[in-house]
Amino acid sequence: MIEFNGTNPFQELIRSRRSVRRFLPKSVPKEQVIQILESATWAPSAHNRQPWQFVVLVTEEKRAQFVETMSILFRQDLLADGTPEIEIERTVNRARQRIMNAPVAVLLCLDTSLGDIYSDQRRQDAEFLMGVQGVAMAGSTMLLAAHAVGLGGVWMCAQYLRRK
Repeated sequence: MIEFNGTNPFQELIRSRRSVRRFLPKSVPKEQVIQILESATWAPSAHNRQPWQFVVLVTEEKRAQFVETMSILFRQDLLADGTPEIEIERTVNRARQRIMNAPVAVLLCLDTSLGDIYSDQRRQDAEFLMGVQGVAMAGSTMLLAAHAVGLGGVWMCAQYLRRK
């Protein structure tokens, strides 16, 4: 076992990464985005299925389209929860601004077609969960890869968009 003594570069990378919620108005070179995405594909996944798909939103227009749909569904969920309108607006706007102010947004998507199909619900549910875990591993790897090249990122979760 390796102990952290301040000289292990990997431990230093892990311990220095932070969730960044405010971004500089600078573009990210396409080569860096590709490098970060490629790094994410090395994450472990159940059965080595690599059940992820990445949707990269670079333009303000694409981020705005995503944010508009996400905001509508997020607002509906908060209303159904009985959240006061003022809190809904504050919460939705905070998420909206975080995405719109980032120079790049990457949506991590689970491709359920890559999992095994079982005849019983218990194993089918486990297969889905393993796919979610694989996508999360790719996301974690992506955040570390971004940090390694001097970029910040933040993990945001949403259940709002599902492609049938």
